[in-house]
Amino acid sequence: MTPGRFLMQNQIMTDSSSVDVSFLESGIYVVRVTDDNQIVTRKFLKH
Repeated sequence: MTPGRFLMQNQIMTDSSSVDVSFLESGIYVVRVTDDNQIVTRKFLKH
């Protein structure tokens, strides 16, 4: 997998949601969540 590649984008309309990542290979990913007031970036490890 190529580092720094954009993989997906979802629009979430509720306070609690899940995202299907079953198609991703094992590895470390960066997840960025934005709303009207803030941007949150976290690392995600998939086994």
